[in-house]
Amino acid sequence: MKSMKQSSQMILQTTMLIQLEHPELYKFLEEMPVTIPDMNEPVMNQQILSDYNDSLTVMLSNYASTHS
Repeated sequence: MKSMKQSSQMILQTTMLIQLEHPELYKFLEEMPVTIPDMNEPVMNQQILSDYNDSLTVMLSNYASTHS
């Protein structure tokens, strides 16, 4: 199981990859449902970070497979 630090680093790497290779996707990062907390004071944990990175990876993969 990854640590929160490792998950945060993976999010940074994926986000940077999106910014460098597909900057047109960068504007959608703020609109992702995973980033919108459904409580007043959300708690960050490893699972939340991992889920967010997974959603970034899926978005990037789906976009890359349909746009060359």
